[in-house]
Amino acid sequence: PATCAADILAALPPGAPRPAPEPVAPALPEASSEGLHRTDDARDRLLAALGSAPAAVDELLRRCHLSAPSAQLAMLELELAGRIQRHPGNQVSLIG
Repeated sequence: PATCAADILAALPPGAPRPAPEPVAPALPEASSEGLHRTDDARDRLLAALGSAPAAVDELLRRCHLSAPSAQLAMLELELAGRIQRHPGNQVSLIG
């Protein structure tokens, strides 16, 4: 009986097509306290710039001087915390 993929590949006749090896994903960088401070800063900037009226995410990025990845992470955290709401047209607003 085969116990792993290597057993099956070993049983293939010579010259049989073999699957290409799967690429190895790069390791993710270690989380650091610096990264946490940047996320806190991004959340604070977004909260200060937002109001009850929906605002375009692209405009918030420019106004808050944030990169798209850091802003998206901060907005996700704020959304999960129930602080902001997403609207159609890539807009967000404060809840409440």
